[in-house]
Amino acid sequence: MRTAYTRSEGEGSVAGLLSAEPHCERMTNLIRIIRKKLKHFFTVERAKLKEMTFAEKRDYIWTYYKIQIMATLFLVFMFGSLINTWFINPPKQEYLYIAWLGEFAMPATLDNLAERLSVIVTDPDRETVAVTAYAETGDPQMDMALSARFFGRMQTQALDLVLLDYYELNGLASMGAFRPVRDIAQAGLDNPALYQKITERMVAITYICNVSDAEITDMLAISLAGVPLLEEVGLSTDNLFLTMIFNSENTYKAAKAMEVIFGMWTEDAYQ
Repeated sequence: MRTAYTRSEGEGSVAGLLSAEPHCERMTNLIRIIRKKLKHFFTVERAKLKEMTFAEKRDYIWTYYKIQIMATLFLVFMFGSLINTWFINPPKQEYLYIAWLGEFAMPATLDNLAERLSVIVTDPDRETVAVTAYAETGDPQMDMALSARFFGRMQTQALDLVLLDYYELNGLASMGAFRPVRDIAQAGLDNPALYQKITERMVAITYICNVSDAEITDMLAISLAGVPLLEEVGLSTDNLFLTMIFNSENTYKAAKAMEVIFGMWTEDAYQ
């Protein structure tokens, strides 16, 4: 017959260890008392467990320590996940981030484009090119969330290039969202053919600045009409332009991406 083991009131609890103790003015005395009580607590617990069968030990431990056991397992799991994320399998960093604001495109199509552009990354195991859709979905709540994310990334310099149609191009240009694409051409000066291609396809945009109400004309976009690579991945290029966010510092990376888009990429040039 098994013996039922229970605790008397206050036994083994923090309240039982400390409630009867007088207040200690000196921290060293308090630590000494706590150590003494903890030592007594563990001595009593070990004595109890020695008298129990395996099944009784299991039931006793689970009854009185299940919260501590679950909390410990949770902390171990979280710590292991953090170690895996930080050191063992960290997520890939965004070498270049591109927003899609054109007509509706399947996620697989944009992923295919990102994969084609990822040949420019310097460390394929740690870096990637991201192409993410921010085009309107028809769902007001979803569109609001996408818009907030888009401008959030823009403000934190986490957005580099935008693929978009002429309507979106004019709307965002009036907000001062873009920098002249001649900066991309200048970054690609080591490839004269790329410089010429970008120059030939640069599009002048005239818009009314929302801040000063002044009329401004500048080369803010590159036409991508008829580009074979984009059509190969399944994108419509009739009304498609590329531009660069005003605070992006990745003009050199953008020039490398343009080499891929225009079929001029040669990996040997960057060895």
